[in-house]
Amino acid sequence: LAHNLAEAAPTARVGDPEFLDSLRSISTCSDLMQNIVSDMLDFERIDSGRLVLVRAPFQVTQLLEAARAAFGGLAKSKGVHLSLESAPEQLQNVLHVGDARRLQQCVNNGVSNAIKFTES
Repeated sequence: LAHNLAEAAPTARVGDPEFLDSLRSISTCSDLMQNIVSDMLDFERIDSGRLVLVRAPFQVTQLLEAARAAFGGLAKSKGVHLSLESAPEQLQNVLHVGDARRLQQCVNNGVSNAIKFTES
């Protein structure tokens, strides 16, 4: 993503949708990397029985958008079309309660594996 952004920088405008999408993707990937480091530390907590699940409201659409942003570049570089269908309008803003970070780990793992094992 950063490479694509650097190549587009001379002609791109900061307000261009593609430019903004790339910036959001870089931000999402940065958050993902921070979570990966934290996840590695969680293995020690799991082994010692000290892992605490955080129950908080979240939107499923945000989890799916974050996965699309994080893995969209990888899918594109592999020639795999990664798409996300919109939820019905009445479900788009529904809040669920649970550990969104743990669920994001599962979604990311599934998307990553789908890209990895899909032939282009």
